[in-house]
Parts: sequence; C-alpha cells; structure tokens
Amino acid sequence: MPKARPIDYIATRFKISAESARYFLSGVQKSFKTVRPTHQVIVEFMQDQKFKALPRPYQVAAMMNDYGIWAHPMISEPHVGEDEPDIYF
Repeated sequence: MPKARPIDYIATRFKISAESARYFLSGVQKSFKTVRPTHQVIVEFMQDQKFKALPRPYQVAAMMNDYGIWAHPMISEPHVGEDEPDIYF
C-alpha cells in the first residue's frame, strides 16, 4: 500500500484543498532562512501535535525550532494584516 503524501495528509486532516496544503507546507519551509525542512519532516512533527485548526505556517516553524526538531536560522515573523472595519453598513 503506498504511503500517503504529506500534502494529502494536511488536506485531509484540516479539510482544505491540496493546493492550500501545498501552500501551507511551502510557507513553513520559507520560514527558515537557508536550510529548509522537507514536507515529510513537517508532517511528522504535526502528527505529534494536537492542533484543532490549521495554524499559521510561521507558528509551526517556530515550534519546530523551539523543540529542536529543525534548529536552523529563521526569518523574522511576517506581519499579519488585520481586517479593516467595514464602513459600509
């Protein structure tokens, strides 16, 4: 029986499209400066966690770095924009 791809695991677990899962995994990889983890390493780490919803990619990367799973230099945390208030009621 073939092993499930990391993208399929993320898509199934969090009920998102395969394209969104690929974007998420790439975002985790891009959180590191030079040496980036493989999708399989990211999924193996996430399988041990009890996420109720899909976290932001940088959060997963930071956790991997904090736990020593992938202890490589990281980029600075990206700015998360807030929604503007709706002025048209």
